Amino acid sequence: MKAFVFDPLWASLLTKDHEAKLAGARVEVVLSSEIKPLSDKTELYQGSEDRIICLNPDYVDWSLKSEVYSSVPSLKAIITASTSFGWIEDAYATKNGIPIVNIRNFSTDAVAEWSVMMMLNLARRTPLLIKADFPLNFGSDFQTYQGKNLVGKKVGIIGLGNIGSAIAKRCEGLGMEVFYWSKSAKDSNHRAVDLEIIFKQSDIIFPTMADNAETQGIITNEILGSMKSDAIFVSIVHKYYNHDLLLKMVEDGELFGYGFEDEKPSQFSSYKGNIWGVPAYAWCTEGSLTKSMDLFVEAIVEASKDSFPNKVN
Repeated sequence: MKAFVFDPLWASLLTKDHEAKLAGARVEVVLSSEIKPLSDKTELYQGSEDRIICLNPDYVDWSLKSEVYSSVPSLKAIITASTSFGWIEDAYATKNGIPIVNIRNFSTDAVAEWSVMMMLNLARRTPLLIKADFPLNFGSDFQTYQGKNLVGKKVGIIGLGNIGSAIAKRCEGLGMEVFYWSKSAKDSNHRAVDLEIIFKQSDIIFPTMADNAETQGIITNEILGSMKSDAIFVSIVHKYYNHDLLLKMVEDGELFGYGFEDEKPSQFSSYKGNIWGVPAYAWCTEGSLTKSMDLFVEAIVEASKDSFPNKVN
């Protein structure tokens, strides 16, 4: 089995143990670390040996078109070194029995901690302090930069999956009251409530649903407008609600704070009000990277055995 690996991080994360597992499974790795079109890798499109495509999504700028992989001979699977997979055009793969495989739960703790970090910074109005270059006139500035205590505050989590549960655990540790809304029943000690209650009563709101067709339209402009003016909204995905509306609500004093991962991080200082918009580094910890590589190699080894436990199509 040939594993065509397209990953700028592979060489820096691969360990001797990984190499031994791949060798034991008789997997021949063909590595491409320099980002360029997959079609430039002529070897991928030649020969008759069974092969799999193993992708870091950054290599293809989070877009894999079917015309890029449909002419690859003896293609047995596509494996992504990410949890998300919507960036892969899957109709051709599904029609032709080519499994698409992802890796899961490698960054749950990191993302949960990042989310709580955003909450803490917004509660203490850190974005305002940063933009004002940390003023030290306590006599006149204490009202402007007065923050919130979080003990006893109500946390509403939308979608109690792995990340939502991890955030809930950390918020409980801070002495906060947690309730949640989910599309399906959860085996949880937390109280399930209607979505309207989440928005009307929460002091902090964390949307943690997956970004897919099913989640579009759940968080409407109307329900966003029902939040308390002293609430904080913290998100790691903002494609399924009106991001611009929340920016305007904070600017107009209708929302205490809004935290998100910004696709244009240079704009941090240009946002008006208590806005925490920073690069998408939630997943980026030593533990997450190590675990992601473990799972990536494991998925490749399993694919060499025609086993695809994380098949998504």
